[in-house]
Parts: sequence; C-alpha cells; structure tokens
Amino acid sequence: MKFKSKKTEVEFEYEPLKTNFIFGENGTGKTHFLKFLVGWLDARGPVRGFKRPDIYDFEILTDDKPRVQYFKLEAYDGTYINLKDRMFKDEQVQTVLKNHYNIDLTKEGDFSELSFGQKKLVAMIDDVIFISKSFMFDHSLPIVFLIDLPEIGLSLTAQQHLMDDLIALAGDDTYFTVVTHSPEIVHDYEFKSKGKLINFNN
Repeated sequence: MKFKSKKTEVEFEYEPLKTNFIFGENGTGKTHFLKFLVGWLDARGPVRGFKRPDIYDFEILTDDKPRVQYFKLEAYDGTYINLKDRMFKDEQVQTVLKNHYNIDLTKEGDFSELSFGQKKLVAMIDDVIFISKSFMFDHSLPIVFLIDLPEIGLSLTAQQHLMDDLIALAGDDTYFTVVTHSPEIVHDYEFKSKGKLINFNN
C-alpha cells in the first residue's frame, strides 16, 4: 500500500506483512497512522463511531491492501494482571523473561513488586501470546500488532531484546508495526532484511 501524509507531504510504502518501524519528529502523524490502520483498513471493517479517515491526514495512493487484522497494543496502565489465568506456564516464555528481563514467573505471588518497565513487558508479551494463539480470535487472517513507543520505561538492554522476543513468542502469520524514537528498538533489523524503516520526516 502507498500513502501520502498530508502533514509532511511524505509518500511512503507500507507493507503490513513485514516488521515495520515508523520513526519521525514529534507531531508528524505516526500515532495517527496506527489509529488509521486499526480504524479503517482492518479486514473486519471500520470501527463503529470512528472518526472519518480524512481526520487522520493520510491519503491512500494505492489501495492494494491485503486482508489482515490489526490489534493496537495499549501501554500498561498500572492495572493488575493475573498471570496465572494466561499462558505464562510456557517454558519458552519463562526462559525469555528470566534471561532478558530478570522476571521470574515461577515464583508465587501477584507480581505487584515488579517495576513499571517489567509490568509493561509482561503486559505486551501477554497480549501478543493471547491474541495470536487464543481460540477466541480469527486465525484465518494474518494478525498485525501495532505498538506505539514501546521503549518508554524500558532499559536499553530490554529495548534491544524486545522485538526479537515478541516475534519469537507470537503465533504463526503474525507481524508487527512499531512507532519508535529508539535506535535500540530498531536495532539491526534493517541490515538483516528482517524489517523496514518508514521515515515520516519531510
């Protein structure tokens, strides 16, 4: 798909079935683009009550969109997460969280003593696993997760591991589009041809 930002006059290609990293100065419309995707281009149809698309300042130049489902991962807001009701008995998940983020899910308790950054990591991984693997969602169509500024609250080391871990833990036919200001989140994806950078700056 090809779009044009009415704010910056930038034209860009967006391929949902890739790992996309969107970067640019504040106010260039990065977050609006995520809302535009989930509100208007989702295969399940426009979100009821969603603002008309021109509000979001993007012109669709080529509408050759694949049929995909978009899910926007919301930032952790401090609410309690009952991990025992989710999928964290998975040995792969436990190993990743313990080795990369110093989170031990084998301990008893409600994890209320985790730091903000650790809770945010758990929430993101929890959502990705639940949506990409749960029978409650339609798996006949690819899933694209939209993440806005995942680096907030995370250490540099956590940022470097995040995307590799999310991709490894997600289900098949699952992709990510990430808005970020952090080189650590992008890491070396472009050079490995595993990801695509989209520049919103003019």
